[in-house]
Amino acid sequence: MYDMYLFMSYCNHNSGRGITDHIHLTSISLDAEEETMPKTDDVLVELKMIFNAFLKSFFPFAFENETYRLVDNYVANPWIRCDICRNYPIQDVSVIISSRGKELHVGNECIDQLTNRKASEWFKKYRTKRENVTNNRKYIDDLDSILTAFRKGELPFNIKKNDVELLLIALERMCNGFTLTSEQQQLIEFYINKSVHLRDISKGEKYEN
Repeated sequence: MYDMYLFMSYCNHNSGRGITDHIHLTSISLDAEEETMPKTDDVLVELKMIFNAFLKSFFPFAFENETYRLVDNYVANPWIRCDICRNYPIQDVSVIISSRGKELHVGNECIDQLTNRKASEWFKKYRTKRENVTNNRKYIDDLDSILTAFRKGELPFNIKKNDVELLLIALERMCNGFTLTSEQQQLIEFYINKSVHLRDISKGEKYEN
């Protein structure tokens, strides 16, 4: 994967939390030439890796004289019935498979009881974070491009030192799947609009020439 560097210390979070407590994405690429995908796609790949690691963190468990393991979690559409308690409807579904290949689709209460962990709570937080990252795609990609150009000295305008720190914090917040504050959103939009405006002017000058 790309060379990744941690954000500045003011962006640091409590790295001691376990994977079940926090989805922590605090790194950005500082080598733009090696980028092969937009920043948002890079973050979504990392989220998927965290999701897979969470699944693998569960030990096999017993149910009805068989050994099962947790292999997936998804949102059912249309809603379905839990294969264990027969509760209906359930939307948040976990998939478990026995050592003999028997597959069951179960609801939140059942998967928490089977694993003796709050798996359903983690999955809910994961989906919220992933949805927020996807919804902030434009902000993440545009801001990442602006900060990369600024770092390389290729930005056609200056960014105040304090604003650079605030923008980095906002980018980290979005990459961690959190929503922006109104102040962060306004600051990001200011620099994105400024970048777009100068780009449009540059295109107009090239067209005239």
